Amino acid sequence: MRSAMSRLLAVLSILLLPAGCSRSGSSPSSPVPDDSSAAGASSAPPASGASPAAYRPQQFHGSPANFYVPPKPMPKVAHGTLLRYQRTKLTIPGGTAWKVMYASTSLAGRSIAVTGIVVVPTGNAPEGGWKLISVAHGTTGIADDCAPSRFDVPENVDTTSAYTVALSRGDYRRFAEDGYLKAGYVLSFTDYEGLGTPGVHPYLVGPSERRSVLDAARAARRLPHTPVRKSFAIWGYSQGGHAAAWANDLAAKWTPELHLMGSVAGGPVSELNLVANTLGSTSMEPSLFFMIIAGYAAAYPELHPSDVLTPAGIRVMQKFEAHCGAYPGAVRGQKLSDLVKPGFDSNTAWQRRLGESNPGQYGSQAPAAPLLILHSADDEVVPAFLSKTMLDRICRIGWTVERRIYHNGKGHVAEVPNAMADALPWINARMAGKKPASNCTKK
Repeated sequence: MRSAMSRLLAVLSILLLPAGCSRSGSSPSSPVPDDSSAAGASSAPPASGASPAAYRPQQFHGSPANFYVPPKPMPKVAHGTLLRYQRTKLTIPGGTAWKVMYASTSLAGRSIAVTGIVVVPTGNAPEGGWKLISVAHGTTGIADDCAPSRFDVPENVDTTSAYTVALSRGDYRRFAEDGYLKAGYVLSFTDYEGLGTPGVHPYLVGPSERRSVLDAARAARRLPHTPVRKSFAIWGYSQGGHAAAWANDLAAKWTPELHLMGSVAGGPVSELNLVANTLGSTSMEPSLFFMIIAGYAAAYPELHPSDVLTPAGIRVMQKFEAHCGAYPGAVRGQKLSDLVKPGFDSNTAWQRRLGESNPGQYGSQAPAAPLLILHSADDEVVPAFLSKTMLDRICRIGWTVERRIYHNGKGHVAEVPNAMADALPWINARMAGKKPASNCTKK
């Protein structure tokens, strides 16, 4: 029987469901990733620039490829401002899908463009507007053509990544089939920073993920003729579970005009040191290791891939950055020892930054919304002990957290339908103001 460490690698390739490409991201050198104190970062909308409500977004009529080219210069607007939108070719039962581009903020404090999909229920909005869920997807790769919002156009899709297309398209439709649209929710799916747009995606870098998720919620409320309430929830699975836990902490400061009622983190990635160290030292499924190296080097300028990878390893990493079809086959047939330099697990700079992205260790000054963790006891990609460690840490900073474990023999991906089915009534209860359960013991 495989150990938890081996299982962690085996399916980790499926577990994280997003990423990004081109190399241009950077971030502050402060060791504290909390947005309220990180150098160069802001915890509220920039003082200069129009508010999200004041800026008039553009209905885009250009080519699908040009949709992803940010305006030059970027308009001086607050993060979360909707910049452009375009109806997609996606067929969603009970809803209409719009491709969106919105403003966000990099870890270096620069205004950047992020893309995604907003799905709006069919029909007229109820009194008070639609409810809202910001959705954080799992790993699709780190090349720009891996952005889930690109998969509505056949020419944007490489057949070698058909499984990625199925996962991403399935996300949009699964929400419809599971009743989220019927229940009156607008769904805002972020691509994440650097995935589809310029810059390398800061893969599994929590402070970046949470900005993308929260700004997507803001942007969805600016879609024309789409009245949306200020109360919202967050849903994420795998890498998206990691992003959801991070966003849950920052919401009250980053989007103070909105009201986060609760977040759901399914099969969440955590304990990044253990994950990366294991991936970098075993041949079971090392592909994600190269994506982590690319993402963290993009986020933190003091981290250099050449300190971790051999010249051959850097070439492998560049394949992941350049083309979605490189995932996960770029490493096959090569010895990991020829690609990764020894001593990664003792590299202080890399280990510090990885540890900083473990959810639930900082705690915002404002009370965090309730969090629901859903995890399979038989998760072969993200072993369940990882979310238990995360739970213990989050409880110590005073969150209200419930952790449910499935004992049905299903693995990481197979458990998604159960998690989605259980998440909806939990979110509905939070929207109704009902008191949530918690596994945290009050002292």
